[in-house]
Amino acid sequence: EIYRDEFVIPLRTANSQSVSRTMTHHIASAISSFARKFSLHNDRKNGQSSSPPSSPRANSSNNTTVVDFGNGESVAALLKQHIVALPRLRELAWHGLPAQHRPSCWMLMAECLPTNTQRWPELLDRRTQEYQERVKACFYESSAADVYDGRAAGDPSATLGKSTAEELALKLGVSVDEISIRRQLRKDLSRMGNTIKWIHCPTVQNCLERMLFVWSYRHPGAGYVQGINTLAVPFLGVFLSSHVDHKLLCDAQQQEKDTNLMEESISRTSSIPPTSSSTPTKSGAPSTNNGGDSPSSGSSPTSKDKDQATLLTEIEAGAYNCLNWFLDPIQDFFLPGQPGLQEMMLLFSQLLAQVDGELHDHFMENDVEPTHYVIPWIQCVLMSSLTLPVVIRMLDAYFAEARNYPTLHIYVIVALLEKWRDNLMSQTDQPEILVSLRTLPWETVTVRDMDEALAQSFLWREMYRDTLFHRNRSRSTGPQTPRPPIPT
Repeated sequence: EIYRDEFVIPLRTANSQSVSRTMTHHIASAISSFARKFSLHNDRKNGQSSSPPSSPRANSSNNTTVVDFGNGESVAALLKQHIVALPRLRELAWHGLPAQHRPSCWMLMAECLPTNTQRWPELLDRRTQEYQERVKACFYESSAADVYDGRAAGDPSATLGKSTAEELALKLGVSVDEISIRRQLRKDLSRMGNTIKWIHCPTVQNCLERMLFVWSYRHPGAGYVQGINTLAVPFLGVFLSSHVDHKLLCDAQQQEKDTNLMEESISRTSSIPPTSSSTPTKSGAPSTNNGGDSPSSGSSPTSKDKDQATLLTEIEAGAYNCLNWFLDPIQDFFLPGQPGLQEMMLLFSQLLAQVDGELHDHFMENDVEPTHYVIPWIQCVLMSSLTLPVVIRMLDAYFAEARNYPTLHIYVIVALLEKWRDNLMSQTDQPEILVSLRTLPWETVTVRDMDEALAQSFLWREMYRDTLFHRNRSRSTGPQTPRPPIPT
């Protein structure tokens, strides 16, 4: 039984061995309430802030801005320690991370930084240098690359000339496959993110192109596939947010109004002091400079004293390392035959049948198979459907899950799908259902909706852990990190 002050809920009813959908919602609410009270009790006992750790605090009333969370003081205190307690950081990440500390926290959970904060400057320099060497080893400069797709300097509308791919490859000293990947990258990047204006800034386009090309070059088995480009956007956005105003990255109205300022801010990051930089300082502690005419005395070296090229390289290297970690457990989504994708679709079908058998039977009766609609939601991790602030909130929890996040993602999809259950049940034939599934208003999902979906997903996973297909995708053979508490 789960006890709350007002009521007691039995986990199993008298007439059924499973918990109904409505009952499950009440149980999730009860557990969330208990977890919130428990967190408050621990914070008071430890002398920390008594504010609820998961209450979102948006910068505006709508859902277009970056959302900060009430556990900022706990995260800041944790990062000031000589040795960061990684299990505790993962617990806090489940509730959402504060924007000013998100880059450092992501790199810690992605194993790109050690838990010893004194070693951060050394490791950051090494990571940046390694990325620069990878770029030099495989990426040819844009001045030469303009030839392969026919884009003369200053004339993006130019068409491909008579030169064949083989001739261009011989001229540039690269393989035909590399030319094909670069050509596809340019096409995909130029037509993505209509609602995110900063993606089309030339500086951002060049950063994304380098990141994706280097990743595909180093992973020839999977290579570059359409859809991977959308996965790179939130990582670059998070690392840029330390040096560019959040509204320019996540507020569509602000982007429309300040397009020129946005391009100037991104392309000249060295001229803008960090708004909320979390890049480690020489002393090992993260900088918390909140902007101004000049950085504070304890600010990060990644400010005005660094030139534009160095600062952009550090931002790009950090985003690439996190992207590389994130793509590692889902590489089999893009391999020939897509074995990982097949496993996730099987889990999706099993989970939907368990938590909402009525909706699952409705799909089966109308010949609506998961292959008809769920592939882009799994392969692109909903990043091409949800708004950027919601994606970033989702990624906080996925980083906390480490390499087993693909399984959690299936639970999140089902939890969000329940939002439109009534509309889907009202459709009576296959074409109508498929049209509804392919045109779901994902842009209406808020950060609060994502919080609830993550809480519901955690509950379902604990309930069905021993009955559904789960494969541990972690490569570690050591002891596993304890599971975090249910997010409130």
